[in-house]
Amino acid sequence: MTIAIITGAAQGIGKAIALRLARDGIDVALCDLQIQQTLLENTKANIEALGRKSIILMGDISSSIFIETVISETVSRLGPLDIMIANAGIAGTYSKISTHSLDVFDKLVQTNIRGTFLCYQHAANQMVKQGGKGVIVGAGSVTGQQALHGYPVYGMTKAAIRALTQYTAQEFGKQGIRCNSYCPASVETEMVMKSFATIAQATKTPLEDLRASYSGINGGMCTPEDVANLVSWLCSDESSFLTGQSVTIDGGYLMKHNL
Repeated sequence: MTIAIITGAAQGIGKAIALRLARDGIDVALCDLQIQQTLLENTKANIEALGRKSIILMGDISSSIFIETVISETVSRLGPLDIMIANAGIAGTYSKISTHSLDVFDKLVQTNIRGTFLCYQHAANQMVKQGGKGVIVGAGSVTGQQALHGYPVYGMTKAAIRALTQYTAQEFGKQGIRCNSYCPASVETEMVMKSFATIAQATKTPLEDLRASYSGINGGMCTPEDVANLVSWLCSDESSFLTGQSVTIDGGYLMKHNL
């Protein structure tokens, strides 16, 4: 039996990953904030309809105690931990460095960097405790690979996840633990659409023009299911020789902007 934990699992990319892993035959622990309980219960029902087991754990990923509880509860109720998907994160607000709010800065660092670090740390230690082997996957972004206008601190946090992924792969590789991250461009989620609306208002850019500028070479945007398909592969034996990598999934978005 394979067991996975997914943070930020109530909706968007996290939900898509949860459903995809369930279809892969994996039992899933779903984690998100208390305010997402209704959405989490819906995701759990969908997973159980696929014939897999699922549990819900609610709290703040920036709390070490919560992440320790998530792992201990998952192991107790589902079985040994095989996969950690540190998906939870926030985008912050459209801004410049010169005017960026320190309160927003602190929240981004707490959630995106500290939260991901805790997931990596405690999951890796649990996998070692179990005898080694396992997969850890984090939520990166193209903004952590190339500076994009309007989200400097968000991009900084995603660059930190890229480095953290490399260090984790380096430290735990000999125990058979692989660590990679997925790095999408804009994904069609509620969070991203809200960000687009903010940017459109701030820059006085028509929303459709903005969407087009963030699209890939083929003119489309990444979907949560596109990311889930990549994560499924990163968790599978087919990617057994891949570790320490931040894999871009952007439809050629970065290449388009470098042509």
